[in-house]
Amino acid sequence: MQKIYILFLLFALASCKTRKGAAPSQPVTIQQPPKDSVVVKKSAAPEEKRQFTLTLLLALSAQKYFEKDSVGNYVVPEMETLNNTALQFYEGVLSARMIHENNIKLNVIDVAIDSIKIVKLLKDSTILKSDLVVSLAGPSVNNMILKAAAAREFPLFSPVSITSNLVNTYNKIWSVNPSNKTQCRRMAAFLKEQYPDAAYSIIYRSDVKKEDDLAELFNGELHSLFNDTAVRKINYAPDGWNRLQKNLKTTKRNILIIPSSDESFLTTLLTKLNTEEQYSFLIVGLPTWEHFESLDQSLLETLNTHIFNTTFLDYENEKVKQFRKQFIEAYHADPVFAAYSGYDLYQWIDTNFTKFGKELEKYESTTSLTSPETGFEFVRLCDNCSFENQNISVLVFKDGALKRVQQ
Repeated sequence: MQKIYILFLLFALASCKTRKGAAPSQPVTIQQPPKDSVVVKKSAAPEEKRQFTLTLLLALSAQKYFEKDSVGNYVVPEMETLNNTALQFYEGVLSARMIHENNIKLNVIDVAIDSIKIVKLLKDSTILKSDLVVSLAGPSVNNMILKAAAAREFPLFSPVSITSNLVNTYNKIWSVNPSNKTQCRRMAAFLKEQYPDAAYSIIYRSDVKKEDDLAELFNGELHSLFNDTAVRKINYAPDGWNRLQKNLKTTKRNILIIPSSDESFLTTLLTKLNTEEQYSFLIVGLPTWEHFESLDQSLLETLNTHIFNTTFLDYENEKVKQFRKQFIEAYHADPVFAAYSGYDLYQWIDTNFTKFGKELEKYESTTSLTSPETGFEFVRLCDNCSFENQNISVLVFKDGALKRVQQ
């Protein structure tokens, strides 16, 4: 061991001696370029990529679906409708995100919590710094979010109907579902354009408030388009059939607008109309008629029945088919309307962001799955009002199904 140590020490000393006797290195002279030579400028720093911040407030109730009982079974085995709608909306957004550039920063917040936590949440900087906030929660929570948006002035996009008066006082709300008044107005405009010379009758029952209210809406819209003699509002409750028959014309198409969702009443009335072969009818119903089970489909077709709604999907459309196929492959579930809406929202933002940046007021309609021909038709309702989508689908019962007549 001692010999090895001595050898190591000798080697170290020899190394030091060698370095000590080595000639010093000569400095390297770098020749400076002449003053008139071309100097390459430093490249500019890459421009920072613009980013749009989108925040989704969704009623997911995620925590409760992971809870288990004492034997290991999930406490909530099936997802509730509202939570499933919110989840599929999010999955629709993700489906669009996969095929577009990721210049949209996405935040997702579960708002299915108690009201105290929601109040604190709505003061969070994540929401206040968002370029657009989307609210898809229960009615009571949505109202809280609407009020917070107006108070803290952040832009809000609502895929569900808004009944709050805030749409008339706060100008940064984008409401996807048209109000009842807008839907009646658009349907009335369609009828006036297609059938200007028809005889119009609005049939309702005054003792049914919903029918009375909708009849008044239709009456007001039609009277703004026609003169007073062209439209008749007929209360069917006291002596309905006799009053109606007096107003039917044999020389004109009779357009009967029936704002009722009572299947029993409608079955009786439509069956009676079907026996009156001397008249030409076109029946106008409500969106609820799409889901009737007892009403005879062939009767609706014979009477040339039209309805309108805001949630129609044309499953024969190739883009709709493609999205549905990809969605099922990715999430193992058939997409509901909310999934298509989520996809359309992301595409609307992504397409317009490249052109208008964060100026939402300038955003234009783009092609979409829910409205293939027009997309969103946002219109500001007044100078200080919010934006409302004006799009509805006019549908007709034909060949055992509903067909889109006009969008």
